[in-house]
Amino acid sequence: MFTEVGMIPSFESYFQEVYTVFKGSQGWELFPETVEVLGLLKTKGYSLGMITNFDTRVYEVARALGISPLFDSMTLSSEAGAPKPDPLIFKKAVETHRVKPAEAIHVGDSLSDDIGGALKSGLQAVLIDRNHLFKPGEDFVRIESLSELLDYL
Repeated sequence: MFTEVGMIPSFESYFQEVYTVFKGSQGWELFPETVEVLGLLKTKGYSLGMITNFDTRVYEVARALGISPLFDSMTLSSEAGAPKPDPLIFKKAVETHRVKPAEAIHVGDSLSDDIGGALKSGLQAVLIDRNHLFKPGEDFVRIESLSELLDYL
C-alpha cells in the first residue's frame, strides 16, 4: 500500500532498512536504571531470564545494549513455540531455571501479555507502570521503576 500511494518507492528496501535498525542498539534505549538494577540482582544471586515475543534479533540487541551477560536465559516465543501470554512460554522459561512457577517472578509492562500470562502460569507478577496507566491489582505488584523491584524482593 505504501508503494502504491507513492509514500515509499520500494517497500522491500524500506522494510529491510527498518528491520536492520531494530537489529542493533540504535533502535532501542534502556531505561536509566536498567543496567544497575539487573547488575544488583545478579550480585545478590538471582537467576535472571528474559521472556519475549521479539524475534531472534533480541540476542544481538541485548549484546549491543550490554545487557546480554546479565541474563542467564532468554526465552523467545519463536523458539518456545508460543507467544506471551500463552502459559507454554512461561513454563519453558521456568524449566530453564529449574524452579517451580511459584518461586519465579515475572516483571513486565503489559497487563495482558506479562501479568496475565505470568499469573495464569502460576508465577508471581510485577507490573512496571511508568505512566500510571493501570490500577493496582490484588494479585500482582505494581511499580513505577525497575529500581522499586529491589524493595519488593
